[in-house]
Amino acid sequence: MYINKNFLKKKIKDFIIDKSKFAVVNEKTILKETLEKMVFYKIGFACVVDKKNNLLGVITDGDLRRKILTNQKPWSALLNDDTITHCKSKPIIARENDSLKKTLDSFRKKQIWDLPVLDKKGKFIGIIHLNNILNTLMKKN
Repeated sequence: MYINKNFLKKKIKDFIIDKSKFAVVNEKTILKETLEKMVFYKIGFACVVDKKNNLLGVITDGDLRRKILTNQKPWSALLNDDTITHCKSKPIIARENDSLKKTLDSFRKKQIWDLPVLDKKGKFIGIIHLNNILNTLMKKN
């Protein structure tokens, strides 16, 4: 498939998924509730933020699978932990004015599907999901 170079120059702010459409939790949210939100929104990715909208970390369904396999706690105890204790506290991020090409390169190199997006001031504003990009691309072709 041919991808127009102008398409790759687009800014990712055109593809951001709003915070109301995926799991966003605070640092005191228990893992079970985070998992329920991930299932509800059908995106295996959750962002942990504070009251000032600073990104504290992310957790994926893959992270949860690995935790279940390596953690010695009973599942019921694990699910009652605060999500923040199990999330990646220094996730790879994207900025709203990053080019689509730069973001796609990150997806490819890191083998990931989602990235949290920060605005110019470093505040969390949403995520970019590979499916959103692919859907837009398929509609254009």
